[in-house]
Amino acid sequence: MGRPRRNDKDSPIDSKQKALAEQEEKLHRKMQDLQRMIEEAPLRAEAAEKVRRQELTIRASQPSRRAESPNSLIVRRVEVGGTLPRFGNKRLRAERQAARLKFIVLCIIFAVFLLLLLAKIRS
Repeated sequence: MGRPRRNDKDSPIDSKQKALAEQEEKLHRKMQDLQRMIEEAPLRAEAAEKVRRQELTIRASQPSRRAESPNSLIVRRVEVGGTLPRFGNKRLRAERQAARLKFIVLCIIFAVFLLLLLAKIRS
């Protein structure tokens, strides 16, 4: 009268073996996926580089949009509605007068400097 025998399916060792076999299968599938990704990586990088080159050539072939560039000057002589701003020309005139005044002052300073230099050379 020995102990009653258990089915092989119920033993803890068998259940652990099955769990380990499932884990091994999962790891094997994951390894295959990663291997496939490694093999496809150069192709993906090449495709991305090709797309980047195409975008650069398209961008280079299009004329530059100076109106949209951040360095472009904004001329506010005429508004969108077609009316002239009230003080637009006065501002431009004042800027021109200020530039003329600076130019004259710089010319006078340069002339004084030349006269002093000539006086120093002659003496």
